[in-house]
Amino acid sequence: MDGTYHPLIDARPKKTITLDLNGEPVFSLDLPVRKEISSQIIRNSFKKMHPSNIERILDEMFSQLSDIEPVMHTDEEDRCFFMNRNEFKALVSDGQVVGSHSHNQWILSTLTPEESLDELKKSKDLIEQHTAVSCVGISYPNGTCNDYNHVQKRQLRELGYRCAFTQRSPFNHFEFDCFEYPRIHVMLKQNMPVFEATLCGIRGNSKPVHGRQLIPEDTQDNLD
Repeated sequence: MDGTYHPLIDARPKKTITLDLNGEPVFSLDLPVRKEISSQIIRNSFKKMHPSNIERILDEMFSQLSDIEPVMHTDEEDRCFFMNRNEFKALVSDGQVVGSHSHNQWILSTLTPEESLDELKKSKDLIEQHTAVSCVGISYPNGTCNDYNHVQKRQLRELGYRCAFTQRSPFNHFEFDCFEYPRIHVMLKQNMPVFEATLCGIRGNSKPVHGRQLIPEDTQDNLD
């Protein structure tokens, strides 16, 4: 879902692309802004699909964009700076706590119970195999309230995980479910003022001051 290039945005010869998506079969590519919108709609649709359907849609997409050369965008190079195994082991040796993000990063709520159990177990086993340290935490892929459910929470407990992080409001409380801890979502292009505003509670759904939100929700988007 987060590939090294965006075929829709790079698709100069194409005017439209047709995909088997409910309610949005034809996507316009004639203007840059429409390419961006189309790309975002498709990516959001993927987050609600089973992996087998995603693969089918991707095949349809690339068959229609086969004349587009894959190009790495300069502003996306940081997304592909992954650690190798030696760097990963050194990180753990220095005391960094490493957690899971599932094995293939599929949205867990779209999977069958058997598939989500395999995702959670395989990731935990591999981390422990290469670090000799127990993996007790996970950050849910995507992490909204629709991306996991009671099935995955039960599976995490059974597998020996002790906590899980979501993409909900960033401030924790001792009464929170340890398998639904909030966390701050840091985006690739997020600037420091927005990050600081989130930490201070003046952006997002945070309530750090006497249980009150500092500014109304309908004004928060203006801070972006």
